[in-house]
Amino acid sequence: MDYVIAAIFTLVIGGLLVRTTKKEFKIIGSIALVLDLLFIAITQVVKFQTGHFFNPSSETFEAVGGWVLSFFMLLSLYILFVMNYRWIKAALTKKGWVKGFLIALDVLVSIILILVGSFLLFILGVLYFGFAP
Repeated sequence: MDYVIAAIFTLVIGGLLVRTTKKEFKIIGSIALVLDLLFIAITQVVKFQTGHFFNPSSETFEAVGGWVLSFFMLLSLYILFVMNYRWIKAALTKKGWVKGFLIALDVLVSIILILVGSFLLFILGVLYFGFAP
């Protein structure tokens, strides 16, 4: 599951980096790369330290899940930040009602993404922490 999260994060950030300046591409892309590599490296280290590779159990899933959920929230917030940065930057170049419309649309999409992210966080919690007896 952690590889899927890393791949989706890379694809979404890659899509948000289309048509950015070279400076923005380097800064946003390098931060995303560091976050992605940290996410994969730490989850692999936690899996190795808990013995998840050799004997997966509910205890190892809980240890890995703690890191995955924490990094999922961090990666989601970074995606939200980059999306808001791009939309607000685009809105500030416009005039009149288009500027207000783009900012309102950004707020609406941000609220929808927060709700979808909360649902996905719940799904990840169920996958890593068995709530059923």
